[in-house]
Amino acid sequence: METLTEKARAEGHLRFDTSGKTEKVVYVAVNRVERWSDPEEKVRAEFYAEMIYKYGYAPQRIGVEVTVPDRSPNDFADLVVFHDDERKKPYAVIECKKDGISDAEFHQAVEQAAGNGSAYKFRAAYVGVVAGGTRKFLDTSEKYGSLERDKNVVADLPMGYGKPPEYKYRKGVSKDWQDIRPVNKGELIAAIKKCHQSLWGGGRLSPPAAFGEFCKIIFVKVRDEKASRQKGDPYEFQIKTDEAAPALAKRIKAMYTEAQDIDPEIFKEPIKIDDGTLKMCVSHLEGINFNETDLDTKGVAFEQFLDGFFKGDFGQYFTPREIIQFCVEMLAPDNEDYVLDPACGSSSHSTCQSPKLILFFMALRLWHGKRRLDLPAQFVQARLAELGDVHVVSGADPEVPEHRGLRPGNALRAGLRIVELVALHPAGVAGSNRLRVPDDF
Repeated sequence: METLTEKARAEGHLRFDTSGKTEKVVYVAVNRVERWSDPEEKVRAEFYAEMIYKYGYAPQRIGVEVTVPDRSPNDFADLVVFHDDERKKPYAVIECKKDGISDAEFHQAVEQAAGNGSAYKFRAAYVGVVAGGTRKFLDTSEKYGSLERDKNVVADLPMGYGKPPEYKYRKGVSKDWQDIRPVNKGELIAAIKKCHQSLWGGGRLSPPAAFGEFCKIIFVKVRDEKASRQKGDPYEFQIKTDEAAPALAKRIKAMYTEAQDIDPEIFKEPIKIDDGTLKMCVSHLEGINFNETDLDTKGVAFEQFLDGFFKGDFGQYFTPREIIQFCVEMLAPDNEDYVLDPACGSSSHSTCQSPKLILFFMALRLWHGKRRLDLPAQFVQARLAELGDVHVVSGADPEVPEHRGLRPGNALRAGLRIVELVALHPAGVAGSNRLRVPDDF
């Protein structure tokens, strides 16, 4: 899929110069040349193209590396949108940072943008920070105090000098709004890492506790994507214009409580993180369509992210996907089979796509009422069970009511009907947690 940077290059808004020792990018309309190897430059070029194609601003009105008016003019704003072709009347000031920066660095960039856009410098109506998929835009008009950074948030930068939208993301394709979109593996891993970093907070939560909160947030996000809505209806899992962190947290927690009432077995505890952290996590995830993201992409992204974490701290190892593929093809189950995975971990066997059979589709058919898919799970860490639920639910058919597919380990002892197939890669865990078959099984 063509990026907007590539489109801007093809249409002459950007030009790349490889004549020197280092490759440079040229912003043609303002004749500004910058070093392309800088990670921040790639973010700036992409958002520069977005402002042209998505937001409708003329290239000649977008300043690049603009000197900040001050007593000592030694600071520069990454992007400035102007009202006029002469670029004398600033409208919006944007700071661009590389994707994956820490929350502290992001908040520092917000302060930098707000300071540059103030009445004493650019006197801009809006400021923003773009760090890959994580973004924040503020209304810096006289409506709010100069130190406000929460209540004056806007859902998105206004299009064509208009009013900021109440919501940024709505269902369906239109020139008037954006829809959430599927992402590639790299983008998904980056978003997951940023969420975990926000939740962990340098030690505020233990890594397992942070991961548990992340699973709850993902669960709410996926359920919101599946909710019935018409074209143009907004998604609920996003930051609204003028919505402070407490108001957003109240909405997200209400969605989570509603899901708990429908199926109280998935997550039994409430969301425990503070409102500001929850708002930051929403900003990382709001633009991603998890349901439309390729199933294998989701599986690989979750496992790559978790592999080092659980392997290093808890002795958990993920089965290589080639082995999963081999097991599924060898068993070749059909839609009438009951499948048991007593060591399902992150549910990869149950969601593996085979050239001969999409086992995930079969599992959904069994799972959603025609038959029951039983997945008694034995985990050293209960957090992996939560991942298994999220992994399975995130690919479910939105037209079919959801039912929990994972059962606790003691489900092996009683109440389980005869199964035709067993698909598992038993965990090899040292010490007292070594996998054992119960005497009464």
